[in-house]
Amino acid sequence: MSASNRFVSIPKFAHIDTALGLFHMAEDKKLYLNILHEFHQTYVNFDVNRLTQEEFKIFIHTLKGVASNIGASSLYDITVKLEKQRNASTCSLFHKELEKVLQELQVLKQEKPQQATVVDDEKKEQLFGALKEAIKEEVPKKCTDILEDLKKYECTFLEKEMLYAITLALAEFDFDDALEIIGRL
Repeated sequence: MSASNRFVSIPKFAHIDTALGLFHMAEDKKLYLNILHEFHQTYVNFDVNRLTQEEFKIFIHTLKGVASNIGASSLYDITVKLEKQRNASTCSLFHKELEKVLQELQVLKQEKPQQATVVDDEKKEQLFGALKEAIKEEVPKKCTDILEDLKKYECTFLEKEMLYAITLALAEFDFDDALEIIGRL
């Protein structure tokens, strides 16, 4: 455990297995808290009903992976069911389980200020290109720095989902998966 990691505390949750989440994040508490915060920011006001069928498939698939990585096992289980069959009953269970996780993550809400959004598509595209190259080179620090820069830019729903999935893949040093994800852009 790094010295800076020693002083980071993780709240106790009823619907999130933090031991499992930390395992997926190589015991990096700062990274884990950042992922939990990003999860809350991404999904707290998210309206799944506005998604097209294709966007819904990508959303559920991404959320399934994220739920597994953060240790939200019940949410993971319901997303598996929802991915197989979308119906009113499963959707209702999904919304309830997602709400439980988001409610618990409220404690993280105050910890990180919202960053300003920049609209500059040309610069954003350059950053995506640089991220792809950094992933190919397998340089974690460079990837992390570029991901932080990209958070300042206005992104589409699919870009946000893919950046989130890339962040998770890189947390596990899975450069192949990260490269596959960025290749979809």
